[in-house]
Amino acid sequence: MTKSIKAVAAASLILGIISLIWILYDLFLISADLQGVLFGSRGTAVGIGYIVILLLHGMAFLLILLLFSRFRGYGVLKAISIAAVVISLLMLAVQKVMYDEVGREIKFGSDAGEIVFVNLGLVINASFCFLVIGLAVFAFRKPHAGTDLDKGGPIFTLAQFMGIVSGLLGLFLTFSLVGRQVPAGRLWFYVPFYLLFLFPYGLTALFWLAGKRQERLQDWYDEKQWQDLALAALATLVLSIPALTLFLFVPDGTGVYWYPYYLFTVLLLFSASTLYFYKRS
Repeated sequence: MTKSIKAVAAASLILGIISLIWILYDLFLISADLQGVLFGSRGTAVGIGYIVILLLHGMAFLLILLLFSRFRGYGVLKAISIAAVVISLLMLAVQKVMYDEVGREIKFGSDAGEIVFVNLGLVINASFCFLVIGLAVFAFRKPHAGTDLDKGGPIFTLAQFMGIVSGLLGLFLTFSLVGRQVPAGRLWFYVPFYLLFLFPYGLTALFWLAGKRQERLQDWYDEKQWQDLALAALATLVLSIPALTLFLFVPDGTGVYWYPYYLFTVLLLFSASTLYFYKRS
């Protein structure tokens, strides 16, 4: 096993254990003093814990990329790992929205029933922690042959899947904010979640580019693959125009949500088109 995998596995293992302990503590705080979490000093501990678990997701995704590029087989494990990262990230965004809803309900004297979704999200995050700990142990115990496998096809394909997922998540959040008529002044609260959704795609793309850094640009693809990328770019350009036109019928009272809508629509269209033409060849 290379030193890079060992270092990333060790960091993932430590962050996974710390995050798991924090989640259990967070569940206890929510049960014992919900108002203290939402409006008091206990919210600081909760916020710090979310920073740690975000670091865990980043390190875990890097570990998964390293496993993708260096170990053959284990298709089911790899698929489950990628799905777990996406679902766990989505749950973090859901928890942010639900915290806002619960806080508003408490201020108006209503029942904070939506807190169950926060608890559910934390349970899913805890399951993800167990998975990361298991992957780290797997990476430590699995012997390594000493030579890297091809990072081209598998990682490039994974980047397109991540682009599709990131695009869908970004559109989901955008339409959620538009539907709730969140004012433009509060949009900056959700910018970190947009960046969070872009993170898996960006990291995968950078990892793929890192594997190509010693090759000439013209050697990255063969002639047919360059044609496929050109077709994907053309398809994205053509389809993005009616997609943006459709947003004219969405009641965007703030006048700012067209930008994340367009950004994630283009990402979705380009990734889906690239994957389609790439797999068709």
